[in-house]
Amino acid sequence: QITGTVFVCGDAVTESCIMNVDLDATGTCLNVNVSDVVIDGAGFYIEGDGDTADYGINVTDNSNVTIKNFANISNFGRGIYLDNSNSTIIRNNFLNSISRILCDI
Repeated sequence: QITGTVFVCGDAVTESCIMNVDLDATGTCLNVNVSDVVIDGAGFYIEGDGDTADYGINVTDNSNVTIKNFANISNFGRGIYLDNSNSTIIRNNFLNSISRILCDI
């Protein structure tokens, strides 16, 4: 049984979450729209379609966000994108086939 909010690719993350399934994306997968959240990949992956304009995880104008434990974030233009986002922790993630990780703080 799944409890809590279920997020799928294209959703806005509005609370902390622990992944319980791999996600395949066409477009940006997760947009973090609040501060003070933890996204725990729990060993799962996010797979893009290779479009260089897409983000695996987009964090814009939010602070104190933790992104951790993704087995793979791959095939995005930017695997993890941070823009104007302070006190963000990126820990224990594997990124593959990514054009770049971009931090604009």
